[in-house]
Amino acid sequence: MYKQTEIQYLSDLHLENCDYCFELEKSAPYLILAGDVGRLSDFEKYSNFIFQQCSKFEHVYLVLGNHEFYGLSREEGLKRADGLVRDGRALQNLTLLHRGRADIHKTDTVLLGCTLHSYISPECTRLSRDFARIENWTISEHNREFRKDLDWLRESLQDLRRSEPYKNVVIVTHFAPAFQRTSHPRHSIGVQSECWCSNALELVCEQPQKQVRYWIFGHTHWNARFHLSGITVLSNQKSCESNNLSWMQSLLRLRKFNPSATIKL
Repeated sequence: MYKQTEIQYLSDLHLENCDYCFELEKSAPYLILAGDVGRLSDFEKYSNFIFQQCSKFEHVYLVLGNHEFYGLSREEGLKRADGLVRDGRALQNLTLLHRGRADIHKTDTVLLGCTLHSYISPECTRLSRDFARIENWTISEHNREFRKDLDWLRESLQDLRRSEPYKNVVIVTHFAPAFQRTSHPRHSIGVQSECWCSNALELVCEQPQKQVRYWIFGHTHWNARFHLSGITVLSNQKSCESNNLSWMQSLLRLRKFNPSATIKL
C-alpha cells in the first residue's frame, strides 16, 4: 500500500537579484525547484541556498533553468550542478533532474525532469538574451537540446506505460510545454513566445493522459493552473509579471506566487 505524496513546488526565484537572501518555509516533505533559482556562476551563494533546503526537506529535486547557465558554458554549468549533488552538504537529499527520473520512496509517484528548451525559429534568435549570456550557446544548440529533451520525455513515458502503468507521473520542466495560458496574455500570440514555450505537451502526450497527473513549469514569469489532455499544468513563479492586465484578466487569470504551494498525489 502506497502512502500519499505531497510536494512543494516553485521556480524563478532569481536569487541573483536579492543576493540570495530568501527564507523558504517548509510546507511538504519534498521540494521541487523548477529552474532559475539563481546562477551557478554565483556558485558559493547558490550552493548555500540549495544545501539549506537539503537540510530542511526530506528530498530536493532540481531542474536547471536558463539563468543557471548565465556567465558559464552549458558544459561548465552541468558540471557544477552535478557537483552539488555529490557534495556532502547535500546530505544525499538532492537529485538533479537533467533528463532524469526520480521515484519518491514508498510512494507510487515518479518525477520526470528536464529543462526542455523551446524550439526557436531563426527569426526569433534576436529576441532571446540567452545567446549572449551563456558561453558558446547558439540557436542550433538550443534547438538540439529541445529535441533531446522531447525524445527523452516521450521514451520515458512509453517505458512507464508499458512496464509500470500503475505509477503516477509528475513532469517537471523549466520552459513551458504549451503556448496557450502559460504566459502573460500579451505574450500568448507572436513569434517571441517561442523563447519561452513550445508545444511539447501536445507532442509528448498524443492522447489524453491518465498516468501523467501534473506538469510543472517555470520560465514565463506567469503563474498558471489549467487542464490540458487530462493533465494539470501549473507553475508557481516568484518572478511573476502582473502589469498590463485588464480588470477581467486580473480577476480571472492572475495567480500570485505562493511559496507554500503543494501538489498531492
